[in-house]
Amino acid sequence: MLNVIIICFGFSAVVLISYFLMVGQIGSTAYTTLFLVILLTSLALYGFDRLRVFDLKNLMISLDEIKEVRNDVFAKAETVKTLGEEIADLTAFNVTQVGRFAGPDLQQKMMQARNRIKQLLQRLGSSDEKIARISKQIEDMILHDLKNNVASETDRIIHKALTSGRQFNREQV
Repeated sequence: MLNVIIICFGFSAVVLISYFLMVGQIGSTAYTTLFLVILLTSLALYGFDRLRVFDLKNLMISLDEIKEVRNDVFAKAETVKTLGEEIADLTAFNVTQVGRFAGPDLQQKMMQARNRIKQLLQRLGSSDEKIARISKQIEDMILHDLKNNVASETDRIIHKALTSGRQFNREQV
């Protein structure tokens, strides 16, 4: 692919300087010099792989390494985009559920969000300890909610029994 680009660049440059010669923008000496420079540069880039590595006082720069880094940057950008979307989705869940009257399936949604957070942290390469610590916060809140549900239901049963004047049914409680 690179060779095709080099050939196209060389051909286009020769056409451009030929046009400039025909309209009188450059002279014959400049045309000859530019033609030779374009020809030699195109041949050098097309044929010599060792020109793809620059060595300046043991600081080697390889065009192939630069291409690898470029591909890695694009891959990282895609990962960051995906992670950003996940974080945005989790934030949207947080904003819509926290501090509001929640539906009966809130604990299930919290568990799903916890699983997504775990996956997100694993993709980021977080340690298992950090993943467990963050997940434990959600699990503790779910356990707290479930305990409150049990306590509320117990209070409701006791209140109903006491207000109806019946005997207290300990088995039901």
